[in-house]
Amino acid sequence: MMLLKKILLSLGIVFAGVTPSVAAKTSEPDFTYPRKVLADAYATLKATEGRDDAAPQRVRAVLEICTASQSIDPDSAFSLVGAVEQLAAAETVKPAKSLMRLIDAKLLYSLYMRQKWVYDRIDTPAEPLPADISEWSGVQFRAQIAGRAKAAMAMARDSDVPLAEYSEAVKADDRTLIYFPMLADFVAVDVAELLDEVDMPSAASEIRRERRDASSKGFVLLLGVADIPGIDIDAALLRASAGVLRRP
Repeated sequence: MMLLKKILLSLGIVFAGVTPSVAAKTSEPDFTYPRKVLADAYATLKATEGRDDAAPQRVRAVLEICTASQSIDPDSAFSLVGAVEQLAAAETVKPAKSLMRLIDAKLLYSLYMRQKWVYDRIDTPAEPLPADISEWSGVQFRAQIAGRAKAAMAMARDSDVPLAEYSEAVKADDRTLIYFPMLADFVAVDVAELLDEVDMPSAASEIRRERRDASSKGFVLLLGVADIPGIDIDAALLRASAGVLRRP
């Protein structure tokens, strides 16, 4: 469960002080009562269906569903992959769809890493893909992770927006937004890292080059500059809290 939480936590940026301009506008859920969090999150999805302006709230709800479900049953990650994939497919707002596809890719990566040594010993081709994720081979896991990560990047690229617009799902202070001004910058960090992890370094490097060229400031951290005064690199590289959720 902790691995999944760490994976999901990378979908947010939180520093010690969050400025009001990008702080979440709603209270934080209490994960001491995960079933209530789960019910509230599904209620949010239903209440905001069809509303473009509520897309960030839906992303937040998906994050809460993943975290609460795992609190109740760690093995729920297997069913969550399919559930998040369906939610992403139904989402009509491209930036939100991108973030949901990224959540899906990272859920799958977390499952792969739980028993990587087992999956990597399964000698099967990429296709056909078993319906049961637990029967996938390492080759199949890596192909699916890469495909979903690339889909997230493509969606972010097609409809890029300022990261601050997704303050319901992502917290960042003004300093962070200097280095990650656009949602595509944010998505690209995790996508490139996932591609590196599934042995696709060339594809990861291409994404980094693309964002470097697209943003004069946003991707300075991806160029290996780790000595910027006053920057917490781990936090800046999306190692803090998932959406509006504080560190447990």
